[in-house]
Amino acid sequence: MAGSRFILPVWPINAKNVFMAGNDSDFSTSRSSRFLKLGKLTSTVGSSYLGQAVKSTFQGAEDKARSLLAVNTKNALRVARTFGELKGAVMKVGQMLSLQADLFPPEVRDILNRLQSHAPPVPFSQVEPLLREELGSKVDELCDHISDTAYASASIGQVHRAVLRDGREVVIKIQYPRVAEMVDSDLKNLRIFLRSIRQITPVKADVERLFEEARARLVEELDYRLELMNMLEFRELFKDDDRFIIPKPVEALSSRRVLTSEFQPGLDADELLQDCVPQQRRDLAGTYLLDAILIQFFGFRVLQADPNLANFAFTEDNRIILYDFGCVKRFPSAFVEGIRRLARDAWLGRYERLRTDAEALGYVDKGKDQLPIDVFKSYADTICDQWRAPGVYDFGSSTIMQQLLALHGQYWQKAFDYDAPADAVYMHRVYGGMLGNLRRLKARIPIYDLIVKHIGPDEK
Repeated sequence: MAGSRFILPVWPINAKNVFMAGNDSDFSTSRSSRFLKLGKLTSTVGSSYLGQAVKSTFQGAEDKARSLLAVNTKNALRVARTFGELKGAVMKVGQMLSLQADLFPPEVRDILNRLQSHAPPVPFSQVEPLLREELGSKVDELCDHISDTAYASASIGQVHRAVLRDGREVVIKIQYPRVAEMVDSDLKNLRIFLRSIRQITPVKADVERLFEEARARLVEELDYRLELMNMLEFRELFKDDDRFIIPKPVEALSSRRVLTSEFQPGLDADELLQDCVPQQRRDLAGTYLLDAILIQFFGFRVLQADPNLANFAFTEDNRIILYDFGCVKRFPSAFVEGIRRLARDAWLGRYERLRTDAEALGYVDKGKDQLPIDVFKSYADTICDQWRAPGVYDFGSSTIMQQLLALHGQYWQKAFDYDAPADAVYMHRVYGGMLGNLRRLKARIPIYDLIVKHIGPDEK
């Protein structure tokens, strides 16, 4: 900023941003250069799998598996690095792909998961012109200091801390330049890339539906005025629940491509996991986190759809601060009630109803042979068996994910026959991500009580 702008001294950088320190990247806004980057990635990935196919004809089963693991890992790193640099729609689709457990082998999915929390920031000089274009003279009139070091960065924008002239500490989220203009061209180029990675897995899922969902969410996220409205809406929804804090937006310093909100300090996840923090505090945090998304989905039919622990902070008085409302998914009442019915039948062991419940929700089996009810029973029991009686469930020692992976190993080919409804994409993202959060916190949660609270009374 010209004139009155002062650069803040170095702010404390929390663990979620260590990845970004000293790793600013140039953000390409040229369609041709972005196309070439994806084209190069497509060629490299495709060639590596072609080479692996040739090589595998001369290998035994053990060597073939080891070689494929190495190729998958190398290609996943290539994809994550390129998607993270390109940001925008490319990174957003990468994030969504990382959450589709049936699309990729675990080693690929685990690396793509890095796109959920790690993205190299761009130099402040690349976003400062947009900040001035959006807010004009308000920047100098209302801001005393702005840090030129990104506090956080994501797929379509990055955050800088600042101090207003009235003394309030705020965070300013600034959109990357021209990111909105590149959505359709990025998605077009990504379709070409995804055709090449079909060699990784015989997936039959409707990828086009994933693209449609990604575009719909991106269009929403690109207008920060909608995020501001989401913040106001969530502040209203949770106004009577003092366990949760939603930061107050600063409307005078917000626009379509800039969003400013009051800075709400708290412990981040890494600090909460320090040995000096009592386990009881993590148990309470985990219980509140799970309750929050159950309240949102079953009570309000909405979800703050990015479950990353970096989007939460934890106060000394055991309250939880909710950040990032750019991706809020709203659900039809019929879908929410259908999920409630499916969950209730699984929990109560009414296995014969599960296929019908799933089909009513839009889970389509494109295969020739239907799964037997025993398979539905296995999945239901794996998830629900230890939650069917009162008591505390220890997510720290939970083996649910390992059991599900083992089941998936038995039925992985059949999994490719299933196509999930679009509304389920973000629901799975949130609940799957929250399960990972609870395991990381090693939280002990009265999950039976939460199920009774949100699934509701039995309906015959």
